[in-house]
Amino acid sequence: QSEAFTTDSNDAGGAEGSTSNFDSNSNGVPATSSGTSTSATSTTTSDVKSLSLPTDYTHLTPYQVALRKQIIIREANEEDILVDTQGRKIPLSLGQAGIQCKHCKDMPFRHRGKGSVYYPKSLDGLYQACQNMSRNHLRKTCKSIHPDVLEQLNQARCARSRAIEGTNYWADGGKQLGLYEDNGKLFVRR
Repeated sequence: QSEAFTTDSNDAGGAEGSTSNFDSNSNGVPATSSGTSTSATSTTTSDVKSLSLPTDYTHLTPYQVALRKQIIIREANEEDILVDTQGRKIPLSLGQAGIQCKHCKDMPFRHRGKGSVYYPKSLDGLYQACQNMSRNHLRKTCKSIHPDVLEQLNQARCARSRAIEGTNYWADGGKQLGLYEDNGKLFVRR
């Protein structure tokens, strides 16, 4: 096992993990009753930054595009540091960047479900952390994801197409969003 990322304490006691038909204009949510949908952007609100990039459609599978729309970048705050220490080999740092499920981001920590937050140790760990979030949280324990979004994710996952780009695209995308590595942790450039 390599140590490419760490997980929140709801995920395996905070232990470290191993690396291991959406409308092209959809933002990971069902179209409105008029049939329109929101286009992909790199931010969804002023302080919430989506992992999704407009270039995803030309580099990734429909499943990976859909998955990235469900994930936001999170910076650890004081509460995260206090709550998220059990079982972690390397403690979180204030402002440390990780990824989080956008559907349960406003829920109290204990109600989010297993695997709702991951803190990759490197840009190269983003891909695997997102795959683990899909497998362990979005498809199993997230109570806030809309059933239609979950169904679309599952359909796209079963389509079995191959990505044009690999994990390098995920790391480069993280850089585009302002992520950088510092002593085995990710942070967001200001």
